[in-house]
Amino acid sequence: MDGLREFVAGGLGGSVGIFVCQPLDMVKVRLQSGRRATLSGIARTEGFRSLWKGLSVPLYTSALLNAVVFHSYGRALGYLLPEGADPASASLSAVFAAGCVSGAASSLITSPVDMLKIRAQVVVGGARGPVRSPGAMEIARRAIRSRGLPGLFNGLGVTLLRDVPSYGGAYFYLYEALRRAMVPEGGNGGPAEHLVAGGVAGALAWACIYPIDVIKTRVQAQDSSAGRRKGFLGCSRAIWREAGVKGFTRGLGSCLARAFALNSVIFVVYEETMKII
Repeated sequence: MDGLREFVAGGLGGSVGIFVCQPLDMVKVRLQSGRRATLSGIARTEGFRSLWKGLSVPLYTSALLNAVVFHSYGRALGYLLPEGADPASASLSAVFAAGCVSGAASSLITSPVDMLKIRAQVVVGGARGPVRSPGAMEIARRAIRSRGLPGLFNGLGVTLLRDVPSYGGAYFYLYEALRRAMVPEGGNGGPAEHLVAGGVAGALAWACIYPIDVIKTRVQAQDSSAGRRKGFLGCSRAIWREAGVKGFTRGLGSCLARAFALNSVIFVVYEETMKII
């Protein structure tokens, strides 16, 4: 029954967070792909609704993704603890290890979802108005037609490299460490503690691996129908040639703002939902 509660609470938290923070993700992806972008600029030249380009796939799958994140974390943590032990008493090293398992499991969903979202987001409108962004199904068909089913998992390796240590391990480690520091021993805390701990944990986890995320965006933004595509090292060299070290921090401000807001929402909704169901 606890597994079902984690699944439902995680899914609800993810859906709300993704919708609220999608415009900041749009700016982050545009900057990472080497373009200039601001919220006001995109809204002015491409229309206000364009700030939610690429939303459909992450929104439809965010419930499943975050359900998998929290469920796999809970199951892994339970496996690492003695039978009958309270998860709240788990050591932070066990929390980190369980988070790494969660990051690996979620990457199987994150990788194709991010690829479809990024391909839609890098389509830029011009002076003549918005340019139609290809839908998720159209992008998926192109990828499969070009490379078969593996085309949907372009960038899986770099996604694992990003998510296992950071969005999995460091994410849950930081959240638990911060929450425990703010809440009296034995307590769980309220929305304020969950908001701060979730937001800071999300922002710090992203800051740790941001250059890898920049490279991942470049890898996944490449058109499947193009000829030879660059891998991790090829995209790294291209970014270095274009902008040096600064190229690996493009969009960092937007990313950290989004990470704080998104993970604040996710953990508040998750923790409060767990109290209700």
